[in-house]
Amino acid sequence: MAKSNVGTLASVRASAAELVARSKSQVLRDVWAVRKDIQRRADKTVRVLERKIVKQLHAASESRVRRLEARVARLEKTIAEVGRRTAAS
Repeated sequence: MAKSNVGTLASVRASAAELVARSKSQVLRDVWAVRKDIQRRADKTVRVLERKIVKQLHAASESRVRRLEARVARLEKTIAEVGRRTAAS
């Protein structure tokens, strides 16, 4: 166990020394590269989700849409009632 900790500590020290030795511009360049990669992956995920939602909406039948509209109307009515109750309190 102690040897493992010593090896880990040495690795952390070496990584810290490398980081300190790097210039600010190198660090910023790496940070921007990571940011760009994260943004690219997030955009792709959003596009995939948008496509799935559009496909689901197109696949919904009119009766299903009417049922969903009725549910939304009931929710809106309930929210309005709660709003009136809290306003009256």
